[in-house]
Amino acid sequence: MFVVGLGKHDGASAYHAAALRLGYGEALMRLAGVVLARAPVLGGVALVENGLHETTRVEVLATAAIPRRESELCAEAAAMMPSLPFDEIDLLIVDQIGKNISGTGMDTNTIGRWGSGYRLVPDATVAKPFIWRIFVRGLTPESHGNPKRHRTGRGDHPAVARRHRHRSAAYQLDHVPLGSFGQAADGVRDRR
Repeated sequence: MFVVGLGKHDGASAYHAAALRLGYGEALMRLAGVVLARAPVLGGVALVENGLHETTRVEVLATAAIPRRESELCAEAAAMMPSLPFDEIDLLIVDQIGKNISGTGMDTNTIGRWGSGYRLVPDATVAKPFIWRIFVRGLTPESHGNPKRHRTGRGDHPAVARRHRHRSAAYQLDHVPLGSFGQAADGVRDRR
């Protein structure tokens, strides 16, 4: 909240620029340190949620304790996140994605994809599971029929059902032969 929420557009821009160089976690910690050093922060209120978005802990933090305790609470929340019980998945079929589920449509922590999401080979530095392909069957009503608004980059959800094609021109067929499906104009038929 210090960096993006209170920083408004400038804070969000600075954070994302730093994240490209440092990674999201490191950028967040460094910029939060700048805010804590320069702004009159009286303290903080930490909320921890489980994988169902239910609050499991509310804690008041002294200003000096925020950086250390924030890391501990993030680890606690991460331990409650759902995960897929495989190291590698050939094809993950997702029934629905939506902005009401996650900013990218599906939870990037659960599927282990951030940014472009497109990788040719498994990478030991990337969280498990390694998912070769993702097919999205549908969109939540809150998506208003637009799969593109959930994309953080080509490959997050590389294929979408054809019945949603008329709602978004975001997919171009020339990526399908590459195995990237990402931008497939015609969509993929999942029904007869």
